[in-house]
Amino acid sequence: MKIVSFIGNSATIIIIGTIVIFAVLEKKNVFDLFVEGVKSGGKLMLELFPTLIGLFVAVRNA
Repeated sequence: MKIVSFIGNSATIIIIGTIVIFAVLEKKNVFDLFVEGVKSGGKLMLELFPTLIGLFVAVRNA
């Protein structure tokens, strides 16, 4: 089980590092892109939240 956790953690770090490296190479502002992503993700979360709560309640009571 430790190897699966190690692979998952390593893959996350490699993916984030690759994104940052490519953004820097293309001379893009990484922080601004990150903030834009957080804003759009927050909007998506607010849209999906009621549906997810309904699903959780339905599954728990089934």
